[in-house]
Amino acid sequence: MFLFCSSTGTTCCSAPGTGSLPGSGRDKATDLTGVCGFLALLRAGLRDNLSGQPEVIVVFDGENGPAARRAAEPGYKSTRPQGTPEPVKALPDVKRSLDACQFTWAEIWDAEADDVIATLAAQAHGQAIIMSGDKDFYQLASDRVRILNTARRAGHRLIGPAEATARYGVAPVRWPDYRALPGDPADDIPGIRGIDPNA
Repeated sequence: MFLFCSSTGTTCCSAPGTGSLPGSGRDKATDLTGVCGFLALLRAGLRDNLSGQPEVIVVFDGENGPAARRAAEPGYKSTRPQGTPEPVKALPDVKRSLDACQFTWAEIWDAEADDVIATLAAQAHGQAIIMSGDKDFYQLASDRVRILNTARRAGHRLIGPAEATARYGVAPVRWPDYRALPGDPADDIPGIRGIDPNA
C-alpha cells in the first residue's frame, strides 16, 4: 500500500487555528507551526484511518510547476494572493523533517504536486491512498485508489467511487467534466456560461 501526500495542501490545512510554535535550542526565532502541523496531520492520517503501514511519499510543488497550465490558460490561479503564504514558508523545514523521519519525498521542477501524485497513484502496484482535501482527486477513485481527507469526520474520511458518487451524483470517470463545464473558481478556470454544477 502507498500513501501519497501533497506537502503544500497538508501544511496549509494544518495552519488554521494553530498557535505559533517557536523554535527550540539556539534558533528561537524559527516558527515551527507549519512543520509540527504537517507532521501531526500526517501522523493522524496514518494512525486513525489506515490499517497496516503504507509506504509514504510526500510530494512538493516544483518551482516552475504551474508554467504549462498558465501557458494554456493565462488566468490560471491568477486571483490568488501574491506572495508566499506563511505555511508554505515552512516547506524547506518540512523537507528536513521528512529526511530526519526517513520518509520519501519527491519534487519535480516543472510539475505541480497534484499531477505527480495522480501519476504515481495511477501507476502504483497495489492499493494507493491520496491524502488530500482536493476534490479533483475524486476522478482517480477506484477499487484500487482512495482519497483520504482528514478534514472530514471520523468514519467518513476515506473516499472511494461509491462515496464520491453518493455525495455528488457523479461517477469518478465523469468528474473532469463535472468540474470543467461550470468552471473551477479555485483555480480561475472559466467554464461555459449558464452551466451550473448542480444542474
